[in-house]
Amino acid sequence: MQKRRTKVLVVAFVSLIMLLNSVLTFAEPTDIEGHWAKEYILELVEKEIVKGYSDGTFRPENNITRAEFYKIVNYMMKIREEENVEFKDVSSKDWFYLEVKKGVKAGYIEKGEALKPNEPITREEVVKIIGIVFDIKNEDYKLNFKDYKEIDKSVEIYLKGMVEKGYISGYSDGTFRAKKNITRAEAAKIIMGVGNEILDVKGEYRKDIKGNLVVSSSDVVLKNMTVEGNLYIVCEGSFKASNLNVKGKVYIMGGEKGSISFEKSTMGSIVVRKDEVKVNLQKTKVLEAEILSQNVFINSDLKIEKVFSRGRMILNNMVFEKGERLDKYFEKKDNISGGGISTGGSENTGGENNPTPPTVEPKISAYFHKSQLENFGRVSIDLEGLEGAKKYSVNFKYSDGKKEDTLGPVNTAAKTTEIYYNGEHPVNITVYKDNGEVLHVFKNVYLNKK
Repeated sequence: MQKRRTKVLVVAFVSLIMLLNSVLTFAEPTDIEGHWAKEYILELVEKEIVKGYSDGTFRPENNITRAEFYKIVNYMMKIREEENVEFKDVSSKDWFYLEVKKGVKAGYIEKGEALKPNEPITREEVVKIIGIVFDIKNEDYKLNFKDYKEIDKSVEIYLKGMVEKGYISGYSDGTFRAKKNITRAEAAKIIMGVGNEILDVKGEYRKDIKGNLVVSSSDVVLKNMTVEGNLYIVCEGSFKASNLNVKGKVYIMGGEKGSISFEKSTMGSIVVRKDEVKVNLQKTKVLEAEILSQNVFINSDLKIEKVFSRGRMILNNMVFEKGERLDKYFEKKDNISGGGISTGGSENTGGENNPTPPTVEPKISAYFHKSQLENFGRVSIDLEGLEGAKKYSVNFKYSDGKKEDTLGPVNTAAKTTEIYYNGEHPVNITVYKDNGEVLHVFKNVYLNKK
């Protein structure tokens, strides 16, 4: 009798395990086969960012409400901080109450009288939310939609950025239909287009990413890889990267219970949005750092060329209050080696304030001195035919061919601080007199790397 009872218990236990596994196993919605958004929907459902209905369907052509979209964004980007709200149609008893509080704190929900959280969200509202959360904007891109005038002015800067990046497009008739309600399928496509790759499981990753990367799991390690777009670190705990090349920006939006560490890595700029986060940079090249939060700790053994801070920060154990100058916070280590020679075309600036061109045509030999980081180094020059030349500056473009920066002026016998130069775009070198007057401009100078 005892043996039989044991057998029954074993069978019951195994049955229970099988039942739990069947419940926990990812199930594909039954109504998306052949749908144009299937791959986006599957990715979001598998990562539990969006959910289907209890009958096993996803209903991709259904509209999505404002509250539902808030919850998706908050979950995907691990937005946790809250701010009190006083909308007349939002109660503490509503299921979306905390989601609204998070949205207000994150800045994508504006305070007002009524929110209408249960109404369908429009295309332009989605664009604005995504643009704010992912910091996607562009002031200069030209929109060519036939119904351009119907787009809310506050949305334009984000729409320009998202269209320019290919995250959203108009319809075949040339319209955008800003006020049109967005469907669940359309929302899935936009979210996955911007998020592109989401790491929600801890572990080590070495796969190159073509677009943006969102790290939502703690204890993720990135090694020997390139991220073509932006990197968004939203995890709650620690994050590590080694030999990582981020072509876009690095956004630190999490990590409050851990630290963020980069070693032998490269990024154009780093944006910190999280209070009291610790960022360790070892042999990591960062051109710009923007601190949008409070009590941020940064340790770096290389100089960050530009630092913008809107709050209190501790940089290499030195405290800087909001608005305090940060351009002389520590001595730069010299990691310069090698050299190269290059010549470029020239063009006199002309005008009444410039001297008469010399009888000998001005010539320049420009040298690129590599640093230990790929595509970074300093510039030095040799001049011929330019008497009175005392200083020079170098104007260069980043890898996207659009963003520009200028280093200098420095003495003609000195090297500049490090520039980003991969040989794709030439530089412009301006030569000055001792009093700062422009003496000559050499345009389209290519630097030979050795």
